[in-house]
Amino acid sequence: MLKLLSLIGSLSLTSSAAMPLSQNVINLNNVAKQGFDISALNGTVRTQRYDYEQENLYLFELTALAHAMTIINKASGIQLDWPDLEIVSSFNMNENRDLTDADVLGRNGAGTTFIKVTLVATESGFEKGVYGEMNYIFKMVHESLQLEIYENLFAGVVVQQIWEADKIVGALRGRIVWPIIGEFTRYPTFGSPESVGNPLYATKLSDGQTFTEEDYEKMEPGSKIGLSTIFYATSEGKRRGVTGAFRVNFVFVKTIICC
Repeated sequence: MLKLLSLIGSLSLTSSAAMPLSQNVINLNNVAKQGFDISALNGTVRTQRYDYEQENLYLFELTALAHAMTIINKASGIQLDWPDLEIVSSFNMNENRDLTDADVLGRNGAGTTFIKVTLVATESGFEKGVYGEMNYIFKMVHESLQLEIYENLFAGVVVQQIWEADKIVGALRGRIVWPIIGEFTRYPTFGSPESVGNPLYATKLSDGQTFTEEDYEKMEPGSKIGLSTIFYATSEGKRRGVTGAFRVNFVFVKTIICC
Protein backbone atom coordinates (compact mmCIF):
# COMPACT_ATOMS: atom_id res chain seq x y z
CA MET A 1 0.00 0.00 0.00
CA LEU A 2 2.84 2.40 0.90
CA LYS A 3 4.45 1.64 -2.44
CA LEU A 4 1.14 2.38 -4.26
CA LEU A 5 0.65 5.68 -2.41
CA SER A 6 4.24 6.64 -3.12
CA LEU A 7 3.73 5.98 -6.83
CA ILE A 8 0.52 8.01 -6.91
CA GLY A 9 2.29 10.90 -5.21
CA SER A 10 5.10 10.69 -7.72
CA LEU A 11 2.65 10.85 -10.61
CA SER A 12 0.96 13.91 -9.12
CA LEU A 13 4.26 15.75 -8.67
CA THR A 14 5.61 14.98 -12.12
CA SER A 15 2.37 15.85 -13.98
CA SER A 16 2.55 19.26 -15.65
CA ALA A 17 0.58 21.43 -18.05
CA ALA A 18 2.49 19.75 -20.86
CA MET A 19 1.03 16.34 -19.97
CA PRO A 20 -2.68 16.02 -20.90
CA LEU A 21 -5.21 14.89 -18.35
CA SER A 22 -5.92 11.75 -20.37
CA GLN A 23 -2.25 10.68 -20.03
CA ASN A 24 -2.44 11.11 -16.27
CA VAL A 25 -5.58 8.99 -16.31
CA ILE A 26 -3.79 6.23 -18.22
CA ASN A 27 -0.86 6.31 -15.80
CA LEU A 28 -3.13 6.14 -12.79
CA ASN A 29 -5.17 3.30 -14.21
CA ASN A 30 -2.01 1.35 -14.95
CA VAL A 31 -1.11 1.32 -11.25
CA ALA A 32 -4.61 0.66 -9.93
CA LYS A 33 -4.58 -2.48 -7.85
CA GLN A 34 -7.71 -1.99 -5.83
CA GLY A 35 -10.92 0.01 -5.91
CA PHE A 36 -13.84 -0.15 -8.33
CA ASP A 37 -13.19 -0.72 -12.05
CA ILE A 38 -15.90 1.26 -13.85
CA SER A 39 -15.49 -0.91 -16.97
CA ALA A 40 -17.58 -3.46 -15.07
CA LEU A 41 -20.56 -1.23 -15.93
CA ASN A 42 -20.04 -1.34 -19.70
CA GLY A 43 -23.29 -1.69 -21.62
CA THR A 44 -25.48 -0.02 -18.99
CA VAL A 45 -28.39 1.84 -20.61
CA ARG A 46 -29.85 5.14 -19.39
CA THR A 47 -32.83 6.88 -21.00
CA GLN A 48 -33.39 10.63 -21.13
CA ARG A 49 -36.59 12.04 -22.61
CA TYR A 50 -36.74 15.51 -24.12
CA ASP A 51 -39.70 17.50 -25.35
CA TYR A 52 -38.68 20.45 -27.47
CA GLU A 53 -36.59 22.23 -24.86
CA GLN A 54 -33.28 20.61 -25.62
CA GLU A 55 -29.75 21.32 -24.57
CA ASN A 56 -26.60 21.71 -26.64
CA LEU A 57 -23.70 19.27 -26.77
CA TYR A 58 -21.93 20.81 -23.77
CA LEU A 59 -25.03 20.56 -21.58
CA PHE A 60 -25.69 17.07 -22.89
CA GLU A 61 -22.27 15.94 -21.63
CA LEU A 62 -23.04 17.37 -18.19
CA THR A 63 -26.24 15.31 -18.21
CA ALA A 64 -24.29 12.26 -19.40
CA LEU A 65 -21.77 12.72 -16.56
CA ALA A 66 -24.61 12.98 -14.05
CA HIS A 67 -26.05 9.70 -15.30
CA ALA A 68 -22.61 8.05 -15.11
CA MET A 69 -22.10 9.22 -11.52
CA THR A 70 -25.48 7.78 -10.58
CA ILE A 71 -24.69 4.44 -12.25
CA ILE A 72 -21.32 4.16 -10.51
CA ASN A 73 -22.67 5.21 -7.13
CA LYS A 74 -25.45 2.64 -7.32
CA ALA A 75 -22.98 -0.13 -8.20
CA SER A 76 -20.11 0.78 -5.89
CA GLY A 77 -21.46 3.05 -3.19
CA ILE A 78 -18.77 5.60 -4.09
CA GLN A 79 -20.02 9.18 -4.28
CA LEU A 80 -18.40 11.05 -7.17
CA ASP A 81 -18.31 14.71 -8.17
CA TRP A 82 -18.04 16.39 -11.60
CA PRO A 83 -14.20 16.47 -11.72
CA ASP A 84 -13.92 12.75 -10.96
CA LEU A 85 -14.89 11.61 -14.47
CA GLU A 86 -13.93 12.78 -17.94
CA ILE A 87 -15.93 12.11 -21.11
CA VAL A 88 -13.64 10.88 -23.87
CA SER A 89 -16.28 10.65 -26.60
CA SER A 90 -20.01 10.74 -27.33
CA PHE A 91 -20.80 8.59 -30.36
CA ASN A 92 -24.04 8.64 -32.37
CA MET A 93 -24.67 4.93 -32.91
CA ASN A 94 -27.62 5.56 -35.26
CA GLU A 95 -25.44 7.46 -37.73
CA ASN A 96 -22.08 5.84 -36.88
CA ARG A 97 -20.36 9.17 -36.16
CA ASP A 98 -19.56 11.58 -33.35
CA LEU A 99 -22.51 13.27 -31.67
CA THR A 100 -23.22 16.87 -32.71
CA ASP A 101 -25.18 19.84 -31.40
CA ALA A 102 -27.78 19.21 -34.10
CA ASP A 103 -28.36 15.67 -32.78
CA VAL A 104 -28.84 16.88 -29.22
CA LEU A 105 -31.09 19.75 -30.28
CA GLY A 106 -33.34 17.34 -32.15
CA ARG A 107 -33.08 19.16 -35.45
CA ASN A 108 -34.10 15.97 -37.25
CA GLY A 109 -37.34 15.87 -35.31
CA ALA A 110 -38.82 13.30 -32.96
CA GLY A 111 -37.16 9.94 -32.52
CA THR A 112 -34.67 7.93 -30.49
CA THR A 113 -30.89 8.27 -30.77
CA PHE A 114 -28.56 5.74 -29.16
CA ILE A 115 -25.32 7.32 -27.97
CA LYS A 116 -22.26 5.45 -26.74
CA VAL A 117 -20.71 7.57 -24.01
CA THR A 118 -17.09 6.70 -23.21
CA LEU A 119 -15.58 8.10 -20.04
CA VAL A 120 -12.64 7.51 -17.73
CA ALA A 121 -11.85 8.16 -14.10
CA THR A 122 -9.66 11.21 -13.49
CA GLU A 123 -6.99 11.58 -10.82
CA SER A 124 -9.54 12.78 -8.27
CA GLY A 125 -11.79 9.86 -9.15
CA PHE A 126 -8.88 7.47 -8.72
CA GLU A 127 -8.23 8.91 -5.28
CA LYS A 128 -11.85 8.16 -4.37
CA GLY A 129 -11.44 4.55 -5.42
CA VAL A 130 -12.62 4.31 -9.03
CA TYR A 131 -10.53 3.61 -12.12
CA GLY A 132 -10.78 2.29 -15.66
CA GLU A 133 -12.82 3.17 -18.74
CA MET A 134 -16.59 2.87 -18.98
CA ASN A 135 -18.84 2.70 -22.05
CA TYR A 136 -22.54 3.11 -21.44
CA ILE A 137 -25.52 3.70 -23.73
CA PHE A 138 -27.39 6.99 -23.47
CA LYS A 139 -30.83 6.55 -25.01
CA MET A 140 -31.92 10.04 -26.08
CA VAL A 141 -35.63 10.29 -26.89
CA HIS A 142 -36.98 13.43 -28.55
CA GLU A 143 -40.73 13.59 -28.06
CA SER A 144 -43.12 14.83 -30.73
CA LEU A 145 -44.36 18.43 -30.77
CA GLN A 146 -48.15 18.59 -30.49
CA LEU A 147 -49.44 21.85 -31.91
CA GLU A 148 -52.66 21.63 -29.92
CA ILE A 149 -50.83 23.04 -26.90
CA TYR A 150 -50.97 26.46 -28.61
CA GLU A 151 -54.75 26.47 -29.05
CA ASN A 152 -56.14 29.84 -27.87
CA LEU A 153 -52.71 30.88 -26.62
CA PHE A 154 -52.44 33.85 -28.96
CA ALA A 155 -56.02 35.13 -28.82
CA GLY A 156 -56.21 38.88 -29.26
CA VAL A 157 -52.91 39.34 -31.08
CA VAL A 158 -53.07 42.51 -33.20
CA VAL A 159 -51.87 42.58 -36.80
CA GLN A 160 -51.53 45.92 -38.55
CA GLN A 161 -49.52 47.82 -41.15
CA ILE A 162 -50.49 45.24 -43.76
CA TRP A 163 -52.15 46.51 -46.92
CA GLU A 164 -53.14 43.31 -48.72
CA ALA A 165 -55.57 40.65 -47.52
CA ASP A 166 -53.39 37.76 -48.63
CA LYS A 167 -50.45 39.03 -46.54
CA ILE A 168 -52.26 39.13 -43.19
CA VAL A 169 -51.81 35.48 -42.19
CA GLY A 170 -48.17 35.60 -43.25
CA ALA A 171 -47.65 38.62 -41.00
CA LEU A 172 -49.28 36.78 -38.11
CA ARG A 173 -47.05 33.79 -38.73
CA GLY A 174 -44.04 36.07 -38.66
CA ARG A 175 -45.10 37.32 -35.24
CA ILE A 176 -45.79 34.03 -33.48
CA VAL A 177 -44.47 30.97 -35.32
CA TRP A 178 -40.87 32.11 -35.64
CA PRO A 179 -40.22 34.50 -32.69
CA ILE A 180 -42.35 32.71 -30.08
CA ILE A 181 -42.95 29.08 -31.03
CA GLY A 182 -40.02 28.66 -33.35
CA GLU A 183 -37.22 30.03 -31.23
CA PHE A 184 -34.79 27.51 -32.66
CA THR A 185 -32.95 26.68 -29.44
CA ARG A 186 -36.26 25.65 -27.93
CA TYR A 187 -38.29 24.26 -30.84
CA PRO A 188 -35.68 23.40 -33.48
CA THR A 189 -38.06 21.44 -35.69
CA PHE A 190 -39.45 24.83 -36.72
CA GLY A 191 -36.05 25.47 -38.27
CA SER A 192 -37.69 23.99 -41.34
CA PRO A 193 -40.35 26.40 -42.70
CA GLU A 194 -42.08 23.42 -44.28
CA SER A 195 -42.91 21.87 -40.90
CA VAL A 196 -45.96 24.06 -40.29
CA GLY A 197 -48.47 25.21 -42.87
CA ASN A 198 -51.24 27.79 -42.97
CA PRO A 199 -53.94 28.98 -45.41
CA LEU A 200 -53.27 32.06 -47.52
CA TYR A 201 -56.32 33.98 -46.30
CA ALA A 202 -57.82 34.43 -42.85
CA THR A 203 -61.50 33.91 -42.11
CA LYS A 204 -63.91 36.37 -40.48
CA LEU A 205 -64.96 35.54 -36.94
CA SER A 206 -68.39 37.02 -37.63
CA ASP A 207 -69.48 34.51 -40.28
CA GLY A 208 -66.56 32.13 -40.94
CA GLN A 209 -66.19 33.38 -44.50
CA THR A 210 -62.85 34.14 -46.14
CA PHE A 211 -61.56 37.67 -45.56
CA THR A 212 -60.94 38.76 -49.13
CA GLU A 213 -59.28 41.71 -50.82
CA GLU A 214 -62.73 43.17 -51.35
CA ASP A 215 -63.43 42.98 -47.61
CA TYR A 216 -60.17 44.76 -46.96
CA GLU A 217 -61.03 47.57 -49.39
CA LYS A 218 -64.39 48.12 -47.69
CA MET A 219 -62.77 48.72 -44.29
CA GLU A 220 -62.35 52.30 -43.12
CA PRO A 221 -58.79 53.34 -42.22
CA GLY A 222 -58.24 52.79 -38.50
CA SER A 223 -61.09 50.27 -38.20
CA LYS A 224 -60.58 46.74 -36.92
CA ILE A 225 -62.03 43.28 -37.49
CA GLY A 226 -61.81 39.91 -35.74
CA LEU A 227 -60.17 37.25 -37.89
CA SER A 228 -59.13 33.64 -37.47
CA THR A 229 -56.69 31.19 -39.04
CA ILE A 230 -55.08 27.83 -38.33
CA PHE A 231 -51.52 26.53 -38.34
CA TYR A 232 -51.11 22.81 -38.98
CA ALA A 233 -48.45 20.14 -39.29
CA THR A 234 -47.50 19.47 -42.89
CA SER A 235 -46.30 16.11 -44.18
CA GLU A 236 -42.73 17.36 -43.70
CA GLY A 237 -43.61 18.43 -40.17
CA LYS A 238 -45.11 15.04 -39.40
CA ARG A 239 -41.90 13.42 -40.57
CA ARG A 240 -40.07 15.58 -38.03
CA GLY A 241 -42.48 14.75 -35.23
CA VAL A 242 -44.88 17.69 -35.45
CA THR A 243 -48.54 16.74 -35.07
CA GLY A 244 -51.96 18.38 -35.02
CA ALA A 245 -52.97 22.00 -35.49
CA PHE A 246 -53.97 25.09 -33.54
CA ARG A 247 -56.26 28.03 -34.23
CA VAL A 248 -55.48 31.69 -33.65
CA ASN A 249 -58.23 34.29 -33.31
CA PHE A 250 -56.70 37.71 -33.77
CA VAL A 251 -57.49 41.35 -34.52
CA PHE A 252 -56.61 43.04 -37.78
CA VAL A 253 -56.40 46.84 -37.85
CA LYS A 254 -56.44 48.65 -41.18
CA THR A 255 -53.60 51.09 -40.84
CA ILE A 256 -54.13 54.70 -41.87
CA ILE A 257 -51.85 55.64 -44.75
CA CYS A 258 -50.63 59.15 -44.16
CA CYS A 259 -49.22 61.70 -46.59
